[in-house]
Amino acid sequence: EIAYSVFLAYVDQREVAEVKIVDGFEILGQFSDNQEQFKTTIPYHDPQLLNRLENSGVRITGGPKPVSPFRIFIEFLPWVLGIFFIWFMFRQVQGSGNRAFSFGKSRAKRYLDTSKKISFSDVAGQEEAKYELEEVVEFLSNPAKFSRIGAKIPKGVLLVGMPGTGKTLLAKAIAGEASVPFFHMSGSDFVEMFVGVGASRVRDLFEQGRKHAPCILFIDELDAVGRTRGAGYGGGHDEREQTLNQMLVEMDGFDTKDGVIIIAATNRPDVLDPALLRPGRFDRQVVVDMPDVKGREEILKIHSSKVPVGNDVDINRVARATPGCSGADLANIVNEAALLAARNGKDQVGMADFEEARDKIMMGLARRSKVIQPSEREIIAYHEAGHALLHYHLEHADPLHKVTIVPHGMALGVSFSLPENDMYTRGKGWAAGPHHHHHGRIRCGEAALRRDEHRSSERHRAGYGAGASHGLRMGHERDAGAGCLRPEGRADFPWQGDRTAQGLFGGDRSAHRPGGGRHPVVAAADGYRASQRQRRSDAGAGKDVAAEGDDRGRGNPHPSRFS
Repeated sequence: EIAYSVFLAYVDQREVAEVKIVDGFEILGQFSDNQEQFKTTIPYHDPQLLNRLENSGVRITGGPKPVSPFRIFIEFLPWVLGIFFIWFMFRQVQGSGNRAFSFGKSRAKRYLDTSKKISFSDVAGQEEAKYELEEVVEFLSNPAKFSRIGAKIPKGVLLVGMPGTGKTLLAKAIAGEASVPFFHMSGSDFVEMFVGVGASRVRDLFEQGRKHAPCILFIDELDAVGRTRGAGYGGGHDEREQTLNQMLVEMDGFDTKDGVIIIAATNRPDVLDPALLRPGRFDRQVVVDMPDVKGREEILKIHSSKVPVGNDVDINRVARATPGCSGADLANIVNEAALLAARNGKDQVGMADFEEARDKIMMGLARRSKVIQPSEREIIAYHEAGHALLHYHLEHADPLHKVTIVPHGMALGVSFSLPENDMYTRGKGWAAGPHHHHHGRIRCGEAALRRDEHRSSERHRAGYGAGASHGLRMGHERDAGAGCLRPEGRADFPWQGDRTAQGLFGGDRSAHRPGGGRHPVVAAADGYRASQRQRRSDAGAGKDVAAEGDDRGRGNPHPSRFS
């Protein structure tokens, strides 16, 4: 590369053979004597340059500067990015993945499980519910059987039951048995912050059902959108009511000949709008109740078949020891038992794992590290011994299965019975503490039992009309109390409660002194208290005291007639 002035000197001396002017500011040339190439830059506009080159006999060419592919890419990159962004936004608007413009679309999820279809054999403990729903399956599989004689299948089926009883599982089993598409949507998915979105989603949901007929539309937690109209709080527009109105309209215009069945689930049927429950909409209500002991045994067999179970496991005993548990609770117990077995390095799940898992689920985790003073532990022991005595002496009490003073959950001690049968009606147990610790004090455990007793007595007298002075005047259970009684019955209302409680208290206390003596369980507790005093006395005198096996109350090592 040479200077521009040097280049002009070479031109005037006729030592330049040819030049190439690139983009008007750069010159590429070749000398005439040795064919050597050079390059120079034009620093300013020189109108005489071409004349000087022609006068010196220099051959002149020109052209643009060669452009590299990288520079071309850099120059076109902004345009490429802009075009891609526009294409992406257009696809989002038109496609199913749109978020900014599809808030009016239904959020129903289609249940697809081609690997294993759920059938009625996977549902246990709900025989009556399955019997009711088999008719729906038969209609979806063979609709001509019903239409031939003019029978109409119910437009909607409402599953009513407590959480965890298997309402969603039953709906999936219907879809699996009939081999039809299953759309799942929650009631809260209909409601949005924008006015009119809920009604739009209802229309879209029913439109999807018509496109995929025959199919099942399942709406979980129907009470989130189907509450009684007119019960809204505050002013302004009630989006939920508009959504419910649209649902009522859609179900009115829905024809079951299309093969679309509406199934909904709720655990609050009392708050649903009456228009939803009338014939022609949800005209069939199926109660999915808590399983009884036989149902619990069948449910446990289904879940335990998925884990290796030891030979010592008694499924019937586990079922009897889990009253009031739903199917979800039982599945959780089996899973917890498997986790305990794996944690302990076992190859099979044993009966001890099931019992520990049941205690953890129903009573709470054992808090063995909780520090309790010996005097308080003694009170807890007498309290639980009182429960044990009542189970032993009362005629209709369930057999006692387990008594522990190891804290579980929020309780300092637990008495666990093994019911022989499920109980569907009710009715004591705070008299043991005051009997042995009778210094005019009622502690928190006995106070809680007495409070429950008082509330139960109050409900029976005011809510159920069982009072002596005011006759069979019935009141609502929520309003049970003196406020729902006539004026002449209010004055004697508290005293009747005291007389009822004293009668129960006297009957319970009589059970603690059978034949005028002490029961062996209470005598053993007294012996434990005496031994504790002797140990403290020996320790104070400097004598050697043998170490106690377990200072945290892990249970009585001696077998008793109750276990």
